[in-house]
Amino acid sequence: QLLGNESVGTLLSDTDLWFRAAQHQEQDSTEPTSLSPELPALRILGQFARSYIVAELAQGLCLIDQHAAHERILYEQYAVRHIQGAIAQQILLEPLTLQLLPDVHALLLASAPQLRDWGFQIEDFGTALRVRAIPAQLPHHAIGNVLVELATGLGQTSDSQPLAWEEQLLSVLACHTAVRAGQLLSMEEMQTLLSDLAHCTAPVSYTHLDVYKRQL
Repeated sequence: QLLGNESVGTLLSDTDLWFRAAQHQEQDSTEPTSLSPELPALRILGQFARSYIVAELAQGLCLIDQHAAHERILYEQYAVRHIQGAIAQQILLEPLTLQLLPDVHALLLASAPQLRDWGFQIEDFGTALRVRAIPAQLPHHAIGNVLVELATGLGQTSDSQPLAWEEQLLSVLACHTAVRAGQLLSMEEMQTLLSDLAHCTAPVSYTHLDVYKRQL
């Protein structure tokens, strides 16, 4: 039986992978592939509820949150590319005009130079904000929400805390760019996701997830 989030579990950390393991009685003769010293040897069996990768490991089965895993991958990729000055940018064929609250509008305009380093190109457009470019991987439908979340972060951090805001920016970009819960993945896509996860410096660390370990 799969226990839901409301069930009693052991909270491990708010920065770890939501990773659940269960004992099983039979052991398949096929040896799973080891991905990383920090990850157990896993053999992908399929997808559950279009949200979790079902995999077999030596002592049982596990469910891996596909959104969380992809978010970690993107978080590290964005961080590395920013350090290298290599954030890919997508110029919008039709600039997006956003009507925002005055304080949000002002915060984003004041931070336009920093946002440009992350792939955003914004400008004042009367009472609105015009977006001309975004990070290449960011879905168009998420532009408004991402900018509002970034403005919220700007309002909560001071000029003496630039790293705190960049940390939040990484989290917001990774979250909105990652595959979603409910998204169907092929076996090849799941394998690629776990392979990319294995190459992360912290493959079982996540930025905003409550982590529970429970029996299935």
